[in-house]
Amino acid sequence: MIKAVLIDFDGTLVTKDILDVACGIVGKEEESDRINKEFFVGKVKGLGALIQRINFLTGVSLVQIQEELDENAYLAPGAKELMDFLNKEGIISILNSGNIIPILEYYRKTLGITHIVGTHPKMDGSVIAGISEEDFSGPNFKVEGVKKILGTLHISAEETLAL
Repeated sequence: MIKAVLIDFDGTLVTKDILDVACGIVGKEEESDRINKEFFVGKVKGLGALIQRINFLTGVSLVQIQEELDENAYLAPGAKELMDFLNKEGIISILNSGNIIPILEYYRKTLGITHIVGTHPKMDGSVIAGISEEDFSGPNFKVEGVKKILGTLHISAEETLAL
């Protein structure tokens, strides 16, 4: 029996790389996209690409991010219906991404997602203050975050579906 669904973010729940969209607030959407592509072809290793992209958001407020996503949340077709179904059936949902928690929180609230795993930038009140490698629990922070949630809920891998 499926008790939890692990949901990828970019390209699964949403149709666009939302970190790129957020970087567009400061005119860095294309640069963010370029860095991300360099990561996927191996030109940038480790967490470096993600750190660079998140640091473009230094000085951006949570209100600015919310306003940007309110304009277009880029939800994939069926995303809302899927989350409604999971919630109706009592199935735990875990949104798992390298994206920043403030962005993932927007989608948690919008869709009724149960748990999120993501990146924790430094905050100065409601303004992003940047991020460094020390802000990550390790290179496998997403896997570890999911394991912690599933362990706390006593849900096994066999009872978990990944999208």
